[in-house]
Amino acid sequence: MNKAVLKCNIKTILSGKW
Repeated sequence: MNKAVLKCNIKTILSGKW
């Protein structure tokens, strides 16, 4: 898994968009 993808996923989860 790329760190960029992980960061994007974390940002999405934080935004609450899942």
